[in-house]
Amino acid sequence: MILNLAVWFAIHTVFAEVLPFAGGPLRIDAPVLASLDPNALGLAAVAVQAVFRLKVAWSRSWLAAPRPASS
Repeated sequence: MILNLAVWFAIHTVFAEVLPFAGGPLRIDAPVLASLDPNALGLAAVAVQAVFRLKVAWSRSWLAAPRPASS
């Protein structure tokens, strides 16, 4: 179920438009290839490289993120 959510999120983030497809009990969202968002794809590729090749833990990247100024 978590893999299903990850794939759904990835498709809806990288592609601006998806088309629902239903075949029997199988229902999927098929991405429209022409609606590819190159900025989102590039950011996803950099994130994958950081996690798997450079072994950057999510906690370190989260701790390095800028914080909003407190009032």
